[in-house]
Amino acid sequence: MRRRLWLWLVPAIAVVAVAGVVIAVVVADGRNGQAVAAAQPTSTPSLSIPIATSDWKPGGPRLQALRTGVVRAGPDGCPYLTPGDPRSTGRTPLVWPAGFTARYGADGKVEVLAPDGTVAVREGDRLSVGGGLLPQREPKPCTSGASDAFVIMDDLVR
Repeated sequence: MRRRLWLWLVPAIAVVAVAGVVIAVVVADGRNGQAVAAAQPTSTPSLSIPIATSDWKPGGPRLQALRTGVVRAGPDGCPYLTPGDPRSTGRTPLVWPAGFTARYGADGKVEVLAPDGTVAVREGDRLSVGGGLLPQREPKPCTSGASDAFVIMDDLVR
């Protein structure tokens, strides 16, 4: 009788363990206190973030104004640039070069990816880039309705 019990118990425990791994766990995202579903293991980056991009590509004509600060992310995950002082409330919306994308990394921080898929910049990184502050004639993702945004016209290499 005991042997039959073990024959049923071991596979049942295995099924429960596998189901526990597969079921999505609700976690707090740490930015705005809202819960999000973590459907993938934490070692796999997930959840893409729509960002504003331009048609500018490396090697093209560029504006050369320098903008320096720390990359932060809003509650919606949109990356923006702040002055180095963490007490400052100033934020500059960014328009990234053609082909750039953004996502949440495995640690929950926002990562901006170059067209080849490499991480160009992460939330919390210091960033110094060339480009220009240009008026936004039409709404773009992650510009929060700002009338101006800094259009990056620089090779972003880590």
